[in-house]
Parts: sequence; structure tokens; C-alpha cells
Amino acid sequence: MIDLNNSLLIDYLIGHVNQKDREKIKNILVEDIYRNNYKLAKFILYLDPNRLQLFSSQDEVRDQIMYTPLKALLIQGRGEKIYELKNLSFRGFQIGNPKKSNNSIVQLLIFGENNRQYNFLVSGKNISQEEIDFMLQSMQFMGPSDNG
Repeated sequence: MIDLNNSLLIDYLIGHVNQKDREKIKNILVEDIYRNNYKLAKFILYLDPNRLQLFSSQDEVRDQIMYTPLKALLIQGRGEKIYELKNLSFRGFQIGNPKKSNNSIVQLLIFGENNRQYNFLVSGKNISQEEIDFMLQSMQFMGPSDNG
């Protein structure tokens, strides 16, 4: 599971590449995406090398080459199916289908207010999508001002 300890998602991801590539990635990313964990995760999760064509732009080719390995870090073998989630208090992604993922492991990347990220691994031999949906509908997150 990814543990960010209130840092940016990009810092975790690029921590797994060498210093030279790390600087290239930071320089290429648009500042808005770099500073927003949700936008960055969405950008990376929806990369697909199969979308490249003969006349794809250099930027598209570069993005695929540079960021596809980061996508593998986010997905961590949980399947190719990615669902986008959204309700009144958070938005995020479900990575994997409980009926098709290895060992029925599904990852939930949830993004709340103030760029906070929560990561959940849901596993179980007989876990269903309905149970995951119920869990998501029941979630409530407390912000720093709600703690006391």
C-alpha cells in the first residue's frame, strides 16, 4: 500500500526513479498537476500506450514513455480496470474489479479536501462490488479542523 504521510503523490512515485529522471519528470509536469494529487493520479492512471499513433505528438510520446512506469507503481498488478469515484465529500479511483483482480484485491485511491489522499486495499475471497460500493457510500472523512 502507498503511504504518503501527507506528502505529494508525485514525490512518492518519483522516489522510485534515479535523480536525473526525477528532475526531468518534475520539469515536464504542469505545476497544477504536480501540486494536485487527484489530477496527477488521473493523468497517470489514464495513460495508455495503445493510444499512440504514427502521428502522435512528441509530448504524447514523451508522456507515455516517462509516466507509464509510474502507472505500474499505482496499479501494482491489481488489474487494468479503473473506475472513477465521486460523491459529496471525496473523489477518487477504484483500481481493479473484485471478480477479476488477482486474489480479489481492489485498491481505492480516495482524495479528500486539502489534497489529502487515502489509500485502501479491499480484499477477500468473496468480496463483491456491492460491498465495496456500500463501504464507499459509508465513508466520511474528518478534516484537521474537525479533530478537536
